[in-house]
Amino acid sequence: MKAAFLRWRSTVADRIRYSSRIQSLLGWRRYLEGRLRGGGPKSLALIADAHRIWLPVGAEQRTLPRLRKAHEAPGNPWFDHEIGWSRYRRQFAEGIPALSHGLIIKPRVSDREKGVLVVWVEYNLVSLMRSPRLKEILRDYRIVFSTSWSPPDLALVWALARFPGAELYVIGSNAKDPGWLQQIPSSLKVLPFYASHWISGDDYGGAGLLGGEKRYDFSMIANWAPFKRHWLLFRALRDLPGDTRVALVGQPEGKHTVDTSRSLAAAYGVADRIEWFNRLDPPEVRQVQAASRCGLILSRREGSCLAVVESLLADVPVGMVKEAHVGSLDFINAATGAALDERAMARDLASLLERAKAGSFTPRAWALEHAEAARSSRDLEEWLRTEAVASGEPWTRGLEGFCLRRARPDYLATPSWESARSWHREFEETYGVRFLWPA
Repeated sequence: MKAAFLRWRSTVADRIRYSSRIQSLLGWRRYLEGRLRGGGPKSLALIADAHRIWLPVGAEQRTLPRLRKAHEAPGNPWFDHEIGWSRYRRQFAEGIPALSHGLIIKPRVSDREKGVLVVWVEYNLVSLMRSPRLKEILRDYRIVFSTSWSPPDLALVWALARFPGAELYVIGSNAKDPGWLQQIPSSLKVLPFYASHWISGDDYGGAGLLGGEKRYDFSMIANWAPFKRHWLLFRALRDLPGDTRVALVGQPEGKHTVDTSRSLAAAYGVADRIEWFNRLDPPEVRQVQAASRCGLILSRREGSCLAVVESLLADVPVGMVKEAHVGSLDFINAATGAALDERAMARDLASLLERAKAGSFTPRAWALEHAEAARSSRDLEEWLRTEAVASGEPWTRGLEGFCLRRARPDYLATPSWESARSWHREFEETYGVRFLWPA
């Protein structure tokens, strides 16, 4: 009875989470609360929330005129009233704002030649905006900001884009994000990348990683939260051969732990087919990915999902749900994997595995050509150099190439840090923002 209840709860909760009708109702609730407040910052915040909730269901035309009116009014209501900031954790170190996911990829050269600062994840953008010297930062640096989810938090980027002198370049998480970000005219510019364009191929090309033994048929690199939808895999495994081997690599997300997922797998009767890994270090994650015939990401909605490109660079094809609103679904094609029908998941997984065994895919070669950090860094430099030259600014120094390691921006080449440590110290001393590096 308990197993049946866990299976029922996982499927029903999933239907509720992705119900367009319920999403529409949630948007109406926020919208009406905002209208009833009759104006002011709290009213604007609620209407902005309704707008973001309604974007995936295409109902945002009701909120858009009000947001445009607020955006075009004198001042900067998004910044002045810190709209949306309270949902993000406050990051301070010794009393000053701190960035846990930030990196200078070009130092300020002169009064005429700006530097470039990369800021990843929304709570770091909030930390940057808390600097008492934000005006000076925006005078001296272009900001490249990467969102973590889709739809993005529009109130945050509008707050910075409206700030005098800001040059804000946004990395979205989905092909729909540029249209959503630009529904309200502002100075922000959307770059042609996702966060998942910033994985280093060299990190997956080390000796002994590629071409080794395949111990697992499928691996899934995902935290243990319900939105990762492990239950789809567990249900499908019941209809796959009993010798199908799976590796699950994850980390806790709130109250959801490896034990939560293990219990759910047991409810489907497949826990014994799975090898469980919790809180692995990145080199260990790469070993699991490379030892798999196929990678899986079964989320219906999230950001761009780094694990997709990580698997591709490990030369492992990936299966994703074909209806997924996940940026890296754009990378799935005949060379890299398959889009899966969740109503026939077992069938499609069996087909994906058979093609992988037959050597039908070339995922690493495709990813190196289309979605890898060294290439993305070169493309970003060309984009920003063109912007600078068009505005009459000199461009005498290029960008330091960067990638994501532990989901944080890091330099592609270790020697880059020799000069860069002084850039970051000077930034803290000048602008009152500290960089936090992992232990």
